[in-house]
Amino acid sequence: ILNIALEYEGQPFVFFEDYTYPDGKVFNLTRLSFYLSDLNYPGGPSLFSNDPVYIDLTNAHADMTSASKGFDLSLGELESTNDINQLSFNIGVGQTLNATVPENYSSDNDLSRSGEYWSSWNSYVFCKIEGNIDLDGDSVKETGMSLHLGSDAALREINLNGFNNSELNIVIDIKEIFQNGSDIFDIESTNRIHSLSQIDQTIELMDNLAAAIRVRN
Repeated sequence: ILNIALEYEGQPFVFFEDYTYPDGKVFNLTRLSFYLSDLNYPGGPSLFSNDPVYIDLTNAHADMTSASKGFDLSLGELESTNDINQLSFNIGVGQTLNATVPENYSSDNDLSRSGEYWSSWNSYVFCKIEGNIDLDGDSVKETGMSLHLGSDAALREINLNGFNNSELNIVIDIKEIFQNGSDIFDIESTNRIHSLSQIDQTIELMDNLAAAIRVRN
């Protein structure tokens, strides 16, 4: 089992609850989903290489109780995690499979999801971040956030080490997706990403997401 938990400033993150964006605005998230592929560990086979796994963390963080537990991803053919202290995986779909289309797959394959593919990009949507934000400070979250990230340039490899014995637990810090050091993602000018013309913003968010993932012991 690989456990994936979301946090915000060190506390479990709950969807639809209000949080303070790094620049002080009030926002919530209603969805965080992504493709995970090519999971590897030293001395073992690559998992999810031919069949990337689609992960939607929303239901697993619907309230504080579930958010404290996180999302469990079955590693299937992996019999034991006792000797694993390193993992690597991709967020997104590798170039070869990203050149395919949902129609190439049977319905039980996560790459068959037509809603996770943009034909105008010739790419799967590697990650979706959706929510609402109060941009004008009137206590009403009037603006939707719809950040859909994809294209070959958006693929990110994650390398983690220091897992504790048999427990494979990772955390994604939501705040760090929007803030890297002193750099804050300009959500006011880019609250929607649906075009490859926004590749710079896509790369910024994917870089931040990669940096926001770490081991949780």
